[in-house]
Amino acid sequence: MKEIKIVAFSDIHGYLLDNLPEGDIALIAGDICPVHGSHSPTAQYYWLQNKFIPWCYELLNSNKFKHICFCGGNHDFIFETIITNSTQYFIKWPENVHYLFDDMVEIEGVKIYGTPWTPVFCNWAFMAKEKILHNYFLKIPEKLDILLAHGPVYGYNDTIIQYPERTEGRDSHLGSKSLLHRIKEVRPKWYIHGHIHSGNHNIEKVFHNMGDLTAHTNSVNVSILDENYHFAYDPFQFSIIKE
Repeated sequence: MKEIKIVAFSDIHGYLLDNLPEGDIALIAGDICPVHGSHSPTAQYYWLQNKFIPWCYELLNSNKFKHICFCGGNHDFIFETIITNSTQYFIKWPENVHYLFDDMVEIEGVKIYGTPWTPVFCNWAFMAKEKILHNYFLKIPEKLDILLAHGPVYGYNDTIIQYPERTEGRDSHLGSKSLLHRIKEVRPKWYIHGHIHSGNHNIEKVFHNMGDLTAHTNSVNVSILDENYHFAYDPFQFSIIKE
């Protein structure tokens, strides 16, 4: 039996952390690029090349982590652009750095699938209506150890605690209903996300079938910043045991 130690965080918005706890795998659930300054793909591309990738090398070379896995978020327009224009914005990721765009990687027996999509809110990246999200989420496979995504599922860790008035007069739950449905179908062990900065950061159990309270997915909001982009939460640490 082997214990795989995982450190998960999200919504760094350009803040490259230097005090992370050690682990085997680092998970970043989107919104990596800086929130201040230009959101243009070109500006984000140069930031990734000159800041983010050297930071990844530093984490790997110092043996802080063996692998780094991440997905995009609604602030990460560069990753949307890469989909349609890989020549202009080609990025060669370091070995053991895994960008997951509706894709899976298996690391030491741990199966991780990453997706960036969230319901529509203003005019950001990787957003779509639920009917379209449903089709994207159909790609999520069964038998996952970890589903890594930017946004929460409906009803779990998905309300703004810091400024509840921002959703006054409408549904305060901001997560995806189609993703909730898919999670109940494919039943990952862990669901790691961010997006709602000040949402509940406790582990919430997403029950697959209310007739069987032993079958559930652990949902965790791992955003590290509050709604004002100030540091407010620690990275989330957990382990997965593999034979």
